[in-house]
Amino acid sequence: MKFFGEGDGCDGFNGNFLENNRENIILFYNLKEACSENTLKDIKCKIIPISNSFYFTQKIRCDNNKEYFNHQKPISSGLLKVYKDIKIETLALKSAIAKTNINLRKLPSISSTKFNCHFEHLPINSKLEPGDFTFIPKDYSMTVIGKTIEKDKIEGKENYWFLVIPATNAHNGCLLKQSDQLEGWVFGEYLEFIN
Repeated sequence: MKFFGEGDGCDGFNGNFLENNRENIILFYNLKEACSENTLKDIKCKIIPISNSFYFTQKIRCDNNKEYFNHQKPISSGLLKVYKDIKIETLALKSAIAKTNINLRKLPSISSTKFNCHFEHLPINSKLEPGDFTFIPKDYSMTVIGKTIEKDKIEGKENYWFLVIPATNAHNGCLLKQSDQLEGWVFGEYLEFIN
């Protein structure tokens, strides 16, 4: 079977793959960069189910030190759901940008643990270099899954907490360090919605 892989190589890559469903393994072989036809090394990947995510269903961990994620169908807006014992209203996967450097937290609370993120790519206008950060940088875009039912008040500002995927596509993603959680919470005062 043939496939086209977005995001690796100069404009993605082409090749073949074999699946071993019994062992949850995929082998990608005969890989070539789409823009140059340069040959790439074969990639062996393990399919790992994800049960603790609201959005993602599985990830593929590959021997080239990359991880790729699969997700469910798009989430409708206005549904009442429970995420890790917290009631949320879904927002149909809206996109938002950080208005300033903001904290990504494990729970919707100012006292909750802050996540450390590893960024391989940052906004074009960022003065930061890719690497590890204790915050999500200004102008960074995220995918918003939902919001808390009740507003919170922080430093005189009242807003919802928003559950976000700290990524918008394969080229723009925060990998959460030292956590099996894939989503996090940001206070709405520091988000600007773009759709």
